[in-house]
Amino acid sequence: MLVVYILLKKECITVILYHGTWEDNMEKILEIGYIDNEGHRYSYEDTELIDSILEEHIGYNPRNSCIYLSNDVDTVEAYDYAFKVDTSLLNLNLLFVGSNKIIQDIYCELPRSNPDENKVKKLVQEYADSIIPFSDFLKINGKIDSDLEFMYFDKIYVSESDLVG
Repeated sequence: MLVVYILLKKECITVILYHGTWEDNMEKILEIGYIDNEGHRYSYEDTELIDSILEEHIGYNPRNSCIYLSNDVDTVEAYDYAFKVDTSLLNLNLLFVGSNKIIQDIYCELPRSNPDENKVKKLVQEYADSIIPFSDFLKINGKIDSDLEFMYFDKIYVSESDLVG
């Protein structure tokens, strides 16, 4: 079930995004009242692997300490819990969009015994080039699909009422 709606009124852009998390993290998030990823507090092995590949091939990690969000509630069903995030409550200057499909392509290339380094390097550069501010993405594309990765670079304030399911 893809739940996304866009309301453009002057400078108000509302899209509902989701942040999936595990039970231990959910309890910590509710205790402090916000989601953050300072010091990669909620980072996972797969994320750390992709981040190291980005760093190795382009010299930096464009996703460093971001909070990952999805526009597809089904995508976050793999987690124990999900928080609903209304973009109208975020600083849109800190919300970016990248290609989730390219990240998945990179990830699928890595387990091979001999990954094609040229292919990985090309995919990493394509991914880095795909990252743009959310507001620019809306101006260029006008629609949101499920092959996107949303990255927010600040705290996201949430409460128990933001839990989905």
